[in-house]
Amino acid sequence: MIVSIHHIKCTTIVILISSILALLALTSNVSMAQSEVKTKTATLEECINMAIENNLQLASARKRLGAVKADRIKASLLLPTNPKLGSKSGARESSSTGRDTDYTITLSQEFEVFGQRRKRIRVAEKGIERVKFEIADVERNVIAKVKANFYEVLTSLEIVKLKSYVEGIFEKLWSATVERYKAGAISALELNSIKIRYG
Repeated sequence: MIVSIHHIKCTTIVILISSILALLALTSNVSMAQSEVKTKTATLEECINMAIENNLQLASARKRLGAVKADRIKASLLLPTNPKLGSKSGARESSSTGRDTDYTITLSQEFEVFGQRRKRIRVAEKGIERVKFEIADVERNVIAKVKANFYEVLTSLEIVKLKSYVEGIFEKLWSATVERYKAGAISALELNSIKIRYG
């Protein structure tokens, strides 16, 4: 479905929402003094794609998905941390030689036991699943808002078309009434009452 925005006679603001968060709106101020009519068309699918591409909340959720996937990779490592190497030296009093130096070197490594690694992997996978559901929920909300706004704009455009059609009918009625007045078929009182009635 292709929608076009037509020139509006009265001073009006026509809002075409084609993308959201932010929002998600193309705003066009149209007035009687405007000499150039700009027409912008977009299909519903194009509006949805633009909204999904430009939604900050959705981009944030996708970044969280990357972080949770990194946690999954970290959880799948056999050794959760790097080995730590330490050294220490110190003086020791000795009765035979008087003074000696002690050197100490330590190597430590954390090991996971009793299924800790498997549990961390499961937790990370649940986190990935949760974030994917959050992304799907945000996408669903964005699509729903875009569709609602798209159809609201379509309805507004149809209302504007109907108003201009009705204005055309009233203008024809007025010109016919003026001609009848000039021909003497109606009085000035009737002319004024028609003018008041139809504006």
